[in-house]
Formats: sequence, C-alpha cells, structure tokens
Amino acid sequence: MIELINQGGALVQATYRDPREMALSMLDHGRKSRKLGEPAFSEINNLHDAMDNIRGQIDSLTQWLYRPHCLPIYYSDLAFSQIDTTRRILAQLQLEIDPRRVVQHVNQNRFTQMNKGIKDRYRHEMTPAQSRAFKQAFPQFYETLIKRRKSLPIFGQAPLRDGCELL
Repeated sequence: MIELINQGGALVQATYRDPREMALSMLDHGRKSRKLGEPAFSEINNLHDAMDNIRGQIDSLTQWLYRPHCLPIYYSDLAFSQIDTTRRILAQLQLEIDPRRVVQHVNQNRFTQMNKGIKDRYRHEMTPAQSRAFKQAFPQFYETLIKRRKSLPIFGQAPLRDGCELL
C-alpha cells in the first residue's frame, strides 16, 4: 500500500485534531467506557493520561504526512467549515461535485460520530494553564499543523518533508 501511495496510485487523507480537543474527547470516551465496562479509552482518567496517548497518535499521523498524495484535514475545519473542506477533498479526488450536496447528504444520512459538536471546546473546559501545557508539550504540531495548515502542500507533494518532526 505504501508503495502504491508513493507512486501516486492511491490517495491518502489524514485527519487530525487539536491535541486539547483530542484530550477532552478521550476523557469523555474514557468516562463512558468505564461506566459501561468497556475497554476503549478506559485508561484515560485525566489530561496527563490523554497527553501520553496523544504522543503515540501524533507519531502515527506523522508517518502518513511524510507520504505524497496525502491531504491533511484539520478536524475543526471538517466539522465547522464543512463546505470548504469538502471542496478540498473533492479537488484531491478530482471529482466535480457540488460540495454543498455532499455536505447535505452526509449531515442528513450518515453517522458522523460528533461527540459534543462544540468548536474550540477546550476554551470552555480547560483552564488557561492546562491549555498552555498542551501547547508547550506539542509546539511543533501546533506550529506546523494548526497555525500553518493552510500553507501545507496538498497536491502530490508530501505535507511534511522527511525529518520534519511534530513531537
């Protein structure tokens, strides 16, 4: 599969979130899993646990972003700027479809797994110190994938150059 991607025979879309948003979602899922006696994310009891888990997720994401033909998709853009993000996805796929029709179909007919659906939820559910701790733990991630995300290459080139680290 990797060789197929590298040769342009397959396209990749890598969706990622602000680590603060990931942590809050993981805490929600952990509480729900523990209540139901399920294992998924049940080990996530606090923000520190979430931060440790996120490091591994960022490492996995980085491996995809080294690949050409990978479209990085910021979750917040996908959730809250659906038409523009869908337009980018359709362009990558070289499909001429009205993105509004796609968004309408997905919103009306598909399960989207949106937990709370609140943009920048961390602003309301984290203290400023907690928020800063995440930005300090993942400065390259924030700089590259959030602050400069609109300037990442999206057609053909790998979003990250070999050796670029997000951790």
